[in-house]
Amino acid sequence: MKKSSLALAAAALLLAAAAPAAAHTCLTTSDIEGHNSPNGKTILFHMRDGSIWRNTLQGDCSGLRYHGFVWNLHNSNQVCEDEQTLRVIGTGESCILGKFEKVSGPKG
Repeated sequence: MKKSSLALAAAALLLAAAAPAAAHTCLTTSDIEGHNSPNGKTILFHMRDGSIWRNTLQGDCSGLRYHGFVWNLHNSNQVCEDEQTLRVIGTGESCILGKFEKVSGPKG
C-alpha cells in the first residue's frame, strides 16, 4: 500500500511540474491614459477604453503618492505584472509591480 501511495504522489508532482505557468497580465503602454497611487501601495491605471486596472506593488512605495515615476521596461510597449520596476522621481525609490486586477470595465 505504501508503494502505491508513493507512486501516486510522484505522479501528482510530475503533473504539477508539467502544468503550464499562469500567463502574466500585461498592459499596452499606448493604451494607458493616466495613473495615480492613492496610498503608495497600489497604482490605478486608467485606460483609454475607460477601464481601470489596479496593481498591488510588491512592497510599499510611499513616494508614489507625491512624485511621478519612470519605468524600467523590459518590453518597450507593455507593462507586465511581477516584471516591471519603476523608480520614483525625487526620492529614487525602486518599486516592483505586483499582480494586476481589473477594477472596472470599459465605458459605453
